[in-house]
Amino acid sequence: MLCLRYCDGFNFGSNIAIVPSVLPTNWYGPTWLIIDSCSDVQQNVGWEARFGGHLHGLLGFSTQSPGLDAGGLTQLANLLSGWNTAFNTWAAVAKADGGLGNLSYGMLIPDANQNDVIEARGGPHFGPDGSVNPTFYTCCDPNGGVQRNAVYKYPQPLNNLVNLTAETMNESYWYGQLGGNSLPNKTYVINSNVHVYQNTNGMVVHYLASGGVLYMAAMTRTARGFSISDAYNYALSWLNGNGGLPSDAALTFDGIAYSIPAHAAGTTASSTPIEYSFIWRHSASGLLGADSILVSVDDAGDYQEECANGDRNRCQKVLVWVPEYHVNFYKRLWRSVASTGQTIQRVAYFAPPSHSGITTQSKSSGPAPSAGYALCAPPIDSLSTAASPCDLYQQETDQQQAEYVYVSPTTGSVLGSTQTF
Repeated sequence: MLCLRYCDGFNFGSNIAIVPSVLPTNWYGPTWLIIDSCSDVQQNVGWEARFGGHLHGLLGFSTQSPGLDAGGLTQLANLLSGWNTAFNTWAAVAKADGGLGNLSYGMLIPDANQNDVIEARGGPHFGPDGSVNPTFYTCCDPNGGVQRNAVYKYPQPLNNLVNLTAETMNESYWYGQLGGNSLPNKTYVINSNVHVYQNTNGMVVHYLASGGVLYMAAMTRTARGFSISDAYNYALSWLNGNGGLPSDAALTFDGIAYSIPAHAAGTTASSTPIEYSFIWRHSASGLLGADSILVSVDDAGDYQEECANGDRNRCQKVLVWVPEYHVNFYKRLWRSVASTGQTIQRVAYFAPPSHSGITTQSKSSGPAPSAGYALCAPPIDSLSTAASPCDLYQQETDQQQAEYVYVSPTTGSVLGSTQTF
């Protein structure tokens, strides 16, 4: 496996990125490649024409991303150590990552390699030599259609840290959810902040300082048995039995992930839903950043034989798909405001560059953020128990989506971005 990290565009506007044309057509490097940078992984933009037919799979993001933060990289290492498939590993890492959550994974993987781990080298490869073409997996189409709600953003600058109170988590409960003592190969990996439990059913990670929890199970790679509204109602029901939905939670994102078979550029191909994802954020406190609840639902159903003519004595058997709701990922990081902390010192900084042509504002004593002000909660793996003021800039919009960039007013550095609320 090779992971390419080469991005400073979010901080300095240079948008240095890796593009297909800079990679060799005669590729004899590792057979799995991660593009963790400003570049995005899309279908029919040139990736399939590189690597000389020697690449096993390409993992990255379907939209421009600043790349994994420290927490995301740690989660990647945790999942790889458990011999999870490359597909499940990268999908889970994109959802679990860091402060603000990338979520938008993009992967090019030949069908025969879907269940291979990163360490695998055999099997089909893709490239310009006529070998197997990869299927494209992408998350998320943001136009799911579920009714969303707004979150509160402060109209005036914030100048104080805010101390947070973390939720408590019952580790024994999640231990039982994954089978408890009934399954072999269970392992606890414990340090001062992170408890990890894993077996063949999935993985639970508990971050003690933040109170955050990640629950991961293998994806089924299909969601054809029900609609996104059905999946949303199931997610609400599932949450009621697994921590509950806080009273101040507002749904800010609903998205559909798809698999799209290989097809020639300029032509169309049918896409298949593979999962539905939902994100809730604080509605009234202005506490944004890392805090959120994310649930991803797919379909663990199967074909069953039924009588097409309704006559059991002369049954004409047909195969009918019977859906079964399945949560493959759950991220919960939900803290409350406890008290006001120390005062910060704001500095002059350049507003972040826009990907949609909005003119960069000049450096001044404080460029006016286009989307307001908020409290940015620290990442799930952080030991910090305080949220910092942050300035919000709206970068791109369409009818149901906007990209917001979070900027630290004390350094001018970009803390991350989110495409929700």
